[in-house]
Parts: sequence; C-alpha cells; structure tokens
Amino acid sequence: MDPAGNADPRHGIREFIVGTGGESLDTVLPNTPNLQAWADQYYGVMKLTLKPDGYDWDYESALPSSPSVSPVSYSDSGSGMCNH
Repeated sequence: MDPAGNADPRHGIREFIVGTGGESLDTVLPNTPNLQAWADQYYGVMKLTLKPDGYDWDYESALPSSPSVSPVSYSDSGSGMCNH
C-alpha cells in the first residue's frame, strides 16, 4: 500500500495481519480494500523468512475455530521482493 492506503504493488508496503492465535477469531470482511487472502475460521501459524532482498511466507492452519467448522485446512505461501 501507499501512505494513503491505496494498492501500490510496485512501490507500496505489503502488510501481513495474522491474528489467528489468540482468544477468539475476528470476522474478515471480503470487501476490505487491498485484501489478497484471508481465512477467518482457523487458528494457525505463519512462518515469515526475511532475506537480504526479499521475504517468504508460509501459513498453515492448526485447528478450526469451533466444532461446527469443517476440519478442512487452509494454507497460503509466497514470496516477495523488497523495494529499494
């Protein structure tokens, strides 16, 4: 994003919000600006590997938030380059 919160894939800053390890999970609104991926029904963990010129991420779900949620898991991974 740029300083005004607009998507800027070339010069903006990528933001990760991983709030999946606390007391309860918050609902994500799918129409949130600049949202690329989300899973609001699973607890999980994200590994973020920092490199000199970039980064990799790997998210894996651990447990569904309640017994009524299907035990299907969610994962996401990727990489990016740092802006210089």
